Amino acid sequence: MYLLIRLCLLFFIFINYNKCLCNTDSFIIPFSTFSAEFERESLENGSLLKTKGSVYFSATSVYIEVSEPLKQIVKIDSNLMVLYYPDEKKGLKISSEVPFTIPIISPFLSALRPDFGLQFLGFSMKDYQLIGDTLLTKWEPIKMDSELHEKFTLKTIKNRLISVVIQDKETERTIKKMLFDNHILIEKESWIPRSVTIYDGENNINYIEKIILYKQMFNKIIPDSIQNFKIPDGTDIQESKW
Repeated sequence: MYLLIRLCLLFFIFINYNKCLCNTDSFIIPFSTFSAEFERESLENGSLLKTKGSVYFSATSVYIEVSEPLKQIVKIDSNLMVLYYPDEKKGLKISSEVPFTIPIISPFLSALRPDFGLQFLGFSMKDYQLIGDTLLTKWEPIKMDSELHEKFTLKTIKNRLISVVIQDKETERTIKKMLFDNHILIEKESWIPRSVTIYDGENNINYIEKIILYKQMFNKIIPDSIQNFKIPDGTDIQESKW
């Protein structure tokens, strides 16, 4: 069962600032459903792990079907995560006191938001600089005594989010850097990237995670077998609480 949990955790972006994506603030995602195929590379204990699969997103749930390196299904409904391994006929149900971070597509959905979702999390814009088509905005915690220890710099060009730099607010040391690319227009001025590369620290040499989306579809009906997925009868299911 340790293996099941470990493999599940590989799908969760380590930056948890994307947890506000579907919450009840004023931002409205410009589509009701979204699906895509994905390829993900991540550095895990010094080794490069490659993952392929499909993801389906709606306002109520996220469904991920992994084809490589092993067959795995992940279904998230707010505070409940279900994992199913069809080849092993094993399943796992995990409940949490707080909603789970959306796997795989969190950074892409956050990139749709002008503030990357930071206002919802207790950050405010402290400064901005507009040079031609390029906008730089700097974000810091609203409260001085906040438990938030980071500050953010967002770079946007022609309404496309290009980069997010996360720094320690005291030392200004760069903690993480996210670079977005290959944007497509959804509607009006809403651009969604199809590639994100995440670096650890100052340099842009060795990335620790890279995700590419392709075959995207918006506002298409998600099949009932996916939207209402249940672990098949006869499966060995374990349950856990976080």
